[in-house]
Amino acid sequence: MSLSIDILLTEGGFHLEVDAVLDNRVTGIMGPSGAGKTTLLEALAGLRRPDAGRLMLGNRILFDSEKGIDLPAEDRRLGIVFQEPRLFPHLTVRRNLLYGDRGGIPLQHVAQTLDIAPLLDRYPAHLSGGEQQRVALGRALLSAPEILLLDEPVAALDQGLKNRVLPFLSGIQAEWGIPALFVSHALPEILELTDQILVLDRGCLLAHGEVYSCLGSRGVLEMAHVLGIENLLTVQVESSDASAGVLRARLGAQQVVLPFREVIPGTTCRIGIRPEDVILSRRPVEGLSARNSLHGTVVDIQDAGGPLLVHVDIGNPMRVEVTREAVEDLGLDAGVKVWCHMKTSAFRWRTTPRVAPQGSD
Repeated sequence: MSLSIDILLTEGGFHLEVDAVLDNRVTGIMGPSGAGKTTLLEALAGLRRPDAGRLMLGNRILFDSEKGIDLPAEDRRLGIVFQEPRLFPHLTVRRNLLYGDRGGIPLQHVAQTLDIAPLLDRYPAHLSGGEQQRVALGRALLSAPEILLLDEPVAALDQGLKNRVLPFLSGIQAEWGIPALFVSHALPEILELTDQILVLDRGCLLAHGEVYSCLGSRGVLEMAHVLGIENLLTVQVESSDASAGVLRARLGAQQVVLPFREVIPGTTCRIGIRPEDVILSRRPVEGLSARNSLHGTVVDIQDAGGPLLVHVDIGNPMRVEVTREAVEDLGLDAGVKVWCHMKTSAFRWRTTPRVAPQGSD
């Protein structure tokens, strides 16, 4: 179900102007503080009224200034989850979940999927931050939304809790087919969920589309450097070696050596590495402490106004930050074959893999 946005909203000296059509997927909304990300979600949810324009969800008009249509928030069928869970402290988890239940997805199915079934009789004060956020997400899902609006739902969580909550968010579209808008200051978090972004800066729409296509705009690329770019790679675990402190996995036809985890062989996981933690060469290099040397082909080179970002296809998109001098010395250009060298310690786990049961092979 597409979401068509064409609005102008002015508050004080701030102007928000967005004209975009979002498809039936997760779309990340990125931008610095004050860019208008939360304002956009609140306008969609019916919590702020645009001065002019139109909002449509599929064939339904949510707002149309010319026709005088402005559906109240409760009639828009949009589920919103804020940075703070905003649970009712006097209600149990079960009653929080059922508040506003429209009889769509069964409660037990939501509770089991979000791993909160054992918490149904507890009160919010007795939940961790990650548990509260999953309850807030469950409450939004039970309202039978046609789209989810997620306003920095993991920003207040530590990295451990983020690693638990983000996989639940990533499964929503696949499990229930509900599109979502996900606001975050962190590009790596957005890349956990989607490759589609909408970029705002001071109320203006800078870009919209596939992440790395949007990075072709210098303004967006400069912003992404500030917010943090990270390569996300999908690998399949082959084996783990506690004595050596490493895990071996396949990335396409190539092998990568990762920080040790006890993971069931065959498990598919996602790992992250920053562009500045990758070294390029034109040929294989022996005698490096880096355990990973993966070959690939340069796709393009993007200019961020400082270091350049080299896009390499290694069977997975890889961005590498290099100096202009290095690009010239190595003769880098589209189509050139290169090797990407990476230390094992530079990789970060971006999904929590299934741990092998004790006593298993």
